[in-house]
Amino acid sequence: MEELGKQSCVKLDKTGETKITGSSVHQLIKKQSYRCALTGRKLSIADAELDHIVPFAAGGKNTIENAQIVLSDVNRMKGTLTQERFIELCAAVADHARRSNA
Repeated sequence: MEELGKQSCVKLDKTGETKITGSSVHQLIKKQSYRCALTGRKLSIADAELDHIVPFAAGGKNTIENAQIVLSDVNRMKGTLTQERFIELCAAVADHARRSNA
C-alpha cells in the first residue's frame, strides 16, 4: 500500500493535519480496497461519496484523517450522526427485523 504521507498527495494545513485533496482521496479509496468503509461493498464512481467520520455538526474537521469513502445511500442515511451512533442504529434495525421475521 502506498503511504498516504507521500509529498505528492498530501498538503498540510497550519495545524499539521492533512487537507483533503484529489490525490489523498484516491489514496484513501485504494487503502479501503475500493470498498465502502461501512458496508464493505464494492464502490463505483457513480455511487461513492466522501463521508466525515465525525460530522461537522459534532465538531469533526475537514481533513483526510476524518474522512472515509462510503456508498451514497449509506452517506445519506448516516447524515450528521457519528459513526458509532449510526452503527448502533443499524444494528438495532437489523435486530428488530430479525425478531419480526422469525
